[in-house]
Amino acid sequence: MRRMWALLLSLLLLAVPAVATAGIEAPELDLESDAAHGQYSAGQFRHRVLPQAITTIRVALARTSTSETADAGFNHTAASLAAASGFALLDAAGNTIAQGDAGQTATVRGGPEGYTITLDADTYGPFASKVTFRPENGDMALLTYATRVYPGTSSKTYKYRGEIEVRPGSAAGTFRLINALNIEHYLRGLAELPTFWALEALKAQTVAARSYAAMRIGTPAALANGFDLYDTILSQAYNGALRETAKQDQAVAETAGLVVSYNQQVADCYYSSSSGGHTENNEYVFAATLSDFPSTPIPYLRGKFDSIPATPDLDLTTEEGVRTFYTNTYPEHFDSQAVSGNAYYRWTATWTRANLETILNTYLRVYGTSGWVTPAFPADGAIGTLTDLRVEGRGTAGKALSLVIEGTNGTWTVHKEFYIRWILRPTPTLTLRSANFFLDITRDADGAITTVKATGGGFGHGVGMDQYGVRGMVSKGYNFAEVLYHYYTGAKVSTVPLEVRRLTGVPMDEAFRQEFYSPTGGGTLEVTMNGLTNLQAVVNGHMITVNAADCEDGRCEVEISQWMTSGMNEIIYVPVGSPDGSAIVTVAVR
Repeated sequence: MRRMWALLLSLLLLAVPAVATAGIEAPELDLESDAAHGQYSAGQFRHRVLPQAITTIRVALARTSTSETADAGFNHTAASLAAASGFALLDAAGNTIAQGDAGQTATVRGGPEGYTITLDADTYGPFASKVTFRPENGDMALLTYATRVYPGTSSKTYKYRGEIEVRPGSAAGTFRLINALNIEHYLRGLAELPTFWALEALKAQTVAARSYAAMRIGTPAALANGFDLYDTILSQAYNGALRETAKQDQAVAETAGLVVSYNQQVADCYYSSSSGGHTENNEYVFAATLSDFPSTPIPYLRGKFDSIPATPDLDLTTEEGVRTFYTNTYPEHFDSQAVSGNAYYRWTATWTRANLETILNTYLRVYGTSGWVTPAFPADGAIGTLTDLRVEGRGTAGKALSLVIEGTNGTWTVHKEFYIRWILRPTPTLTLRSANFFLDITRDADGAITTVKATGGGFGHGVGMDQYGVRGMVSKGYNFAEVLYHYYTGAKVSTVPLEVRRLTGVPMDEAFRQEFYSPTGGGTLEVTMNGLTNLQAVVNGHMITVNAADCEDGRCEVEISQWMTSGMNEIIYVPVGSPDGSAIVTVAVR
């Protein structure tokens, strides 16, 4: 079939230079509160058009677990690698350093002058640059950590598809382990949702995760760091091939080629465990510095009530609205406990004054010089006796923007939900579920605080997709695309936005080609012309022409559902016109 389509293209475009190929916590659930939250990023929101295929992604592997939140937690001092059929060790230039047979193990150790690799009696190194562990015959790498245990087992051995790159760590005597693999294989190993959840929920998660990852592959920061993502809640929780299941594999296959896009650019798909019934605007959560807070609004990351239609009619930026909303439950909300089983839809936390003073002193010392506590709190500081605690400023979901802490030794303000949650902890080991809360303070006859109670809802930052809400929507019959349209305002579920242009020196039948899945067989071809006369597209063997003259301000939309099918589809693009011309192309699916 592909050969026939190539022939059709050749007959039609004999005079056209060829183009290049391109493809593109209920507690037992233990859902991470800030998965793919970008909670720890600089808050630089971007949108991307990809000039070439998304293929390999590089994922930094943590020393302990997917809950690791410190960059230093990705520094290793010892690990071992093996593969069923053997392996090769390659230096940074791709030259073979050594080869290992089946049953042999390569042991990596950090050292003061660089890391070393020992294979039987031979030790190689020390190395101050990358060494690649490449399994033979497409085998998986067997990586045994010094301390990390696979969830639910006592085993320290994980399995990873692709290759393992060893690189110098960020501290002396350490190294980093990077899993380089195909992005679709990466998605198969994600640990963001329980695999017993419905298939459509896993599909929605997969598309959001693919979009989040696509935004970060090969960026300047990734190239400088030597990896694109962390394998923890710093980015997206990933446990390698041992996490793969038939259902998760199906979710990846039945969302192939799809991302969330906005204005024909890949969207930065943030998500968290539970919004508590109302998602939040990005500007009230993410910012690089206090001077940038609130940050620039992102059109598709708008807060909304988690129901269709939106209910109730309350203004959550007011204290009265917040108290009413988080005191009550709304069974129509997709992430409500009644619909999704979400134990964190509503919650409370209570402290005695003495207990809270200890917690505040401890974590103000940790985060007091982060730039998000004003004035700065010294490492040996103390608030004295707590005299007041109050919220100042709220986001669209009622999220606390600032927390004022008054003590006999002074007054400090904690800004931004992340720092509020990590300083105002229910216990020393548990962060506050979310910053969607109001406070009730009990005082004695002399006016001294005796207890403080927070009443709130949700788990995580609440921006973008609500994971428990996804479960609730699917239980009500929504498909994955409809779920994503709900949570990402004005965005579309589409093929990866691709820039196509005329290129020379490439065989005629190598056209820009994408394969993608459509849940219903519905789709719209979207084209933004830039200097092209027209664009030829072959949709599952049916050729259509998009003429620039018919586009309004260079933008065309063509309904192509009549040539699509429910399931996998293929589209091939051939641009016609100026050698300097190009077009951005996407297919939005339904």
